[in-house]
Amino acid sequence: MIEFKKMFLLMVGLMVVVVSAEEIAVPMLWQNTAAGKFQVSAMGFQCDADRVVFAVKLNGLEEMLKKPRFMLGLYSNTDGDLATGRTFEGGQTGWDLQVSVNMALGSLNAMQWDDRKNLGLGLYLDDYLVETVGEVIYVVIRREPLERFVFADVISLRVLITAEGMEPIRPDNLLDTTRPLGVIEPKLNFVRYGSIRPRQLMRPEAVLIPRQDGLQVWNTYGERYRLDAPMPPVVATAPALVLAAARGEAEAVHFAVTAEAPLASLKVIPGDLRGPGGSLLSGNLFTVSYLGFVRNIREESFCDILWPEFRPQKSRHHFVQVEVTVSTDAAPGVYRGELSLMVNGAAAAPIPLELEVFAFTMPDRPFFKTAYCLKGSFISNHYGRLSGADHKKEYAAQQELAKKYRFSPRLMRGGAKKSWDAATKTLSMDWTSFDEQTAIYFERDKFTVFQDSAFQLGSHGTPYKHFAKFLQNDLKIGDELFSAFFPQLIKLTYEHYRDLGILDKTLFIIWDEPYNTVYDDINTACRLAKQAVPEVQLGVFIDHAAKELTANIDVWLSSYATLASLRFSPETKDKRAWCYNGIGMSDMNTPASHLRQYYWLADKYAIEGYLYSEINAYTKPYVGKDPEVFYNTYANHVWMYPDTVGNPRPSLRMTLTRDGLDDYDYMALYRQASGQANLPEEFQGAFPVLNPDGTIDFTVKTNRELQDVRYRLAKMIEQAF
Repeated sequence: MIEFKKMFLLMVGLMVVVVSAEEIAVPMLWQNTAAGKFQVSAMGFQCDADRVVFAVKLNGLEEMLKKPRFMLGLYSNTDGDLATGRTFEGGQTGWDLQVSVNMALGSLNAMQWDDRKNLGLGLYLDDYLVETVGEVIYVVIRREPLERFVFADVISLRVLITAEGMEPIRPDNLLDTTRPLGVIEPKLNFVRYGSIRPRQLMRPEAVLIPRQDGLQVWNTYGERYRLDAPMPPVVATAPALVLAAARGEAEAVHFAVTAEAPLASLKVIPGDLRGPGGSLLSGNLFTVSYLGFVRNIREESFCDILWPEFRPQKSRHHFVQVEVTVSTDAAPGVYRGELSLMVNGAAAAPIPLELEVFAFTMPDRPFFKTAYCLKGSFISNHYGRLSGADHKKEYAAQQELAKKYRFSPRLMRGGAKKSWDAATKTLSMDWTSFDEQTAIYFERDKFTVFQDSAFQLGSHGTPYKHFAKFLQNDLKIGDELFSAFFPQLIKLTYEHYRDLGILDKTLFIIWDEPYNTVYDDINTACRLAKQAVPEVQLGVFIDHAAKELTANIDVWLSSYATLASLRFSPETKDKRAWCYNGIGMSDMNTPASHLRQYYWLADKYAIEGYLYSEINAYTKPYVGKDPEVFYNTYANHVWMYPDTVGNPRPSLRMTLTRDGLDDYDYMALYRQASGQANLPEEFQGAFPVLNPDGTIDFTVKTNRELQDVRYRLAKMIEQAF
């Protein structure tokens, strides 16, 4: 393994050396020679069959790059027609394309405007490049994802530049590509889209189960295939489909039935499995799901949605998931049986199936904390106006689905009822409803964590109003009223949670994505809280490691780019850290193992948990080129799919995410059983590498390889127990 890693690094080094660069001269189409510091002095634009390039020359760019929250917005009427594109209350802008760039991360997102509707373009990391050269910002986007845009000879370009502590910069000009004023200098030295590290794509491969009837049955290991995918290379054959699980674990095997043409019908029927000493695992313990294809905004199709019944589709590959939840009293050992097949209404040869049950039991609550939020407000996006009963039915079903996949839904129903005696300035709290919900949330449902918003004082640059309403007074952090109220709130809440034994299962968030204008308020509130309860741990959602807050903020919820800066800084390396909205759920082109390896990454870098603002963000129905297919236009936040009310359908990504949680449990169980702090050396190569710039190098290339790693780890757990 060590020699392999050395060879890999050498290959990467050689790749960096041989990558050739292309110098691109972008025409300058607007210029302001009188521009002062922090003003735009020139703009350029170029469009050809391969790419679109925007260039913005900003005086003082080097100093700007040091400012927190340096953001660049590009708004363009690309077709020159004011009647198309974005409208708003004040009138018509004609903006067809909007690009939002986070300069600190070198990342962007783009959208197309149609009246007041916007469509995200779903750009991948290797679809764009954000580069700075001298005082020029270059934004390069591959032409393919912009194929719906018309670029006229004359376009408009509005640039919006913002950063903390300064007024926005908003130049707005017409750019005539037929009248260049020269060339933007320095020129763009274009190497490649995205990072110098190439984006790792799914590697198609098949492990074939030999048959004689003309069908091809092959283990897919949960990789995500497109609708028009060819038959992948056969890398091995196996006598049976094989899966392995601990007692109390849900585990799935994924396979495809490939025919010469799309099937009209397919049915997979699990039979009973016989194990050690003639023990029986009933076929009724298995659940069969048939994978349906979804499309993204770019018309790329992937298998993701899990249907309970087969639905004909246009692919000759028919993907199936067979899942079993092993009982906690199952005898360890190998169980053998078969899956019966009905193809186009006729019986076909069965598929041999093997299940190995390991001699240890999974915990009933995951070791790793998740806060994958379910929000009822998104339900109406798909279903429209529902009755209260139907809305409740759908939301309850989503909660049950999250629980099945071992996800904690972040928010808990019901809170303490607060009362304030203005005369004595005394706070009292009734915990009756909260305690009832806590018992359900933690004891019955075995969730791992919840976010307590009782301490949350504001968002961005604005304090919340509910505290002021409750106190019947203006809320001014640090004044006499606040200083009397807030420490009592902290103390009463902390002591009650301590008595319930849930302090380690609670996230106390004090602010959401704060601007620097409220840093003083945050620090004041934190000091008051810690004077009342020195042990209290306060968290903040934030997109950068703000040094002004490091003395008082204990829990940082951010992207891996920010978490890397925390982990690689001596001053903050031991801070509690959560990743927020960024564990690979939006990119279905990457290996299935990536979704699991994020949990290996968390183990390696002491990331305490993962939080998503929502995973059920049903969007309004979108009709693209294929009206028969569901369009998932917001995949990072749509993990489950609407069907009929009360029957949300899970996704393959949810299965892979649960596998990642189970991987984390395996690592924790090994440490418990062996008494060793680290996994043996042979497993170290399976851990991804977090680089100081926030990029991640995934070391395992396929889910088949990762399954093999986990199997070997399970055998070591058995030996340790």
